Amino acid sequence: MARAVKENNLVLFVGAGLSCGFENRNGQKLGNWQNLVRQIIENYEDLACLKPLAEEYEPITLLDLIEKRNDDSKNKAIEFAKDFFHLPADKNDYRLHKKLCRLSHKIVTTNYDNAFLRADEEFTTKTATIGKNYELSGLHKFSEKTLLKLHGCITDGEKMVLFPSNYADLYDSNNEDAERILFYLQNLIVNKTILFIGCGMGDFQINNIFSKVRHLLGKFNTKKHYIISKETKLDSKLDAKNQKEGGFLELISIKDYSEIETVIDELLKIKEEKDPTKIDYEKEMKELQEKLKNTTDKMKTLSIEHEMRGLDFYDLGEYDRAAEHFKTATEFDNENDRAFRYWGDALSELGKEQQDEELFEESFKKYEKATIINDKDAAYFNNWGLAIYYLAKRIQDEKLFNQVFEKWEMAYKLNSAKSYGVACGYALIGNKEEALYYLEESLKNKSVGIDWVLKDEDWKEYLEDEDFIGLIERYK
Repeated sequence: MARAVKENNLVLFVGAGLSCGFENRNGQKLGNWQNLVRQIIENYEDLACLKPLAEEYEPITLLDLIEKRNDDSKNKAIEFAKDFFHLPADKNDYRLHKKLCRLSHKIVTTNYDNAFLRADEEFTTKTATIGKNYELSGLHKFSEKTLLKLHGCITDGEKMVLFPSNYADLYDSNNEDAERILFYLQNLIVNKTILFIGCGMGDFQINNIFSKVRHLLGKFNTKKHYIISKETKLDSKLDAKNQKEGGFLELISIKDYSEIETVIDELLKIKEEKDPTKIDYEKEMKELQEKLKNTTDKMKTLSIEHEMRGLDFYDLGEYDRAAEHFKTATEFDNENDRAFRYWGDALSELGKEQQDEELFEESFKKYEKATIINDKDAAYFNNWGLAIYYLAKRIQDEKLFNQVFEKWEMAYKLNSAKSYGVACGYALIGNKEEALYYLEESLKNKSVGIDWVLKDEDWKEYLEDEDFIGLIERYK
């Protein structure tokens, strides 16, 4: 899951458990699904006959009885739900929801309430539900922020999946709108990593979802998803250890619901920790924005705009789309050295993902072009060396390793802050003295953090080395 977080491939699936403590605008706690049904029954006299059954039967059974009475009862229940799940801005703490919005661009929820819209106003125009085809298409573009309200939203009562017939229409029918929403859901399930939060293992709603996920993944499932739960054991049909039987979940067990936020904080720490081997998105974007303000040339303006769009995709891990924009940026301005460097970065990342030597070779050409235009930027040589290193490591080519040091030493001469790449290179060839020298330089100039070094596989052979441990201790 840490890898999914780093590569922006994590999708959050949020159930009722994260909203049950909220108060609506009438001061009522949302509670669980059973509480909703009980409130509906207690608020309408013509449903009084169901009160004795409220504590004995499952919510879905009671909703079935309400639906079968008459259309008036059904409409009253929908209107009640629309009002009941309306959350005010000032009565609740949306801190956890705000953190979830930082953690992932894609959030799927079965909740009807407007908690995520309170946490992030951008979702006001980027919420997808049944029938909202334009917004649903945003799920396919992972760079675009999208909230999928799988069971509808209070803003459109007619589309709320509340009664048994609604569930049948969504999960078991050939309804065109339902098929479309399930198509996009399947795309997320197959291609991304999902973290389920606030999903009760015994809920009718969640059981429906899990059943659908198992069906969508099929018997050839190789994907593993995760769930945060107080359960200590998963149903064997769901457990990822039994993938041959359709299992797809790995349990993250907690003792108390308050621990959910702790888990999310840890994931955010992973997401927001800067990788010294990748583009510093915020720094580079600020520089480009400033450059754009001071540019009057139309072609250069278009070039910078494509650079910025490419950076957005790069930050999301969509390196193929990033590369397209960086390429376009160089077409508008063939002297844009930074665009060539970014293009090389994107191609190098694609080379790693696809284990494709040709993509690495193409990245080398882009770095070379960048350094021909501007041979004073250490980052160009540093990243060029890094790309060569990845290929050299893959094919175990000694001549390529020599080129790696050539580029990294050039980067270090131009900027001593680029010492970490040199340190890693020496570490990998077993030159401990040089490796620790350049590592200390990196720690001094704070171009890398201790947490990163300890997790970096390049140092795995040194983790029990006394000199390495002593160096780390000095800079803690």
